Amino acid sequence: KTKGDLQEERKLLWKNESKLDKETTAARTSMQKKERQVDSSVARDIQNGLKSLQRIVQQHNIQGVHGPIIELFECKDTYNTAVEATAGNVLFHVVVDSDEVATRIISHLNRGNGG
Repeated sequence: KTKGDLQEERKLLWKNESKLDKETTAARTSMQKKERQVDSSVARDIQNGLKSLQRIVQQHNIQGVHGPIIELFECKDTYNTAVEATAGNVLFHVVVDSDEVATRIISHLNRGNGG
């Protein structure tokens, strides 16, 4: 490749990087907004349990944790009330790959009185 080709390629990469940065920022902002909405509508003990779970998963690098059910699906806004009424606290059950993953998390939660 010529120097000019490489410079053009670099410009395109910078442009793509800038676009991805903007998308990432928008996604983070949206996620933070959703987290605030959940925090304001979820019981304190559930919030504390989910925060403890996130902390444990990060601290111990536990793989195979997908998160609470409520974070794993989307539905039309018109159905939110029906889903919440039907599912209740089940929406905050955490999906994991296996019993071993769940046992590992529960063990850490019990040690730290986090759950």
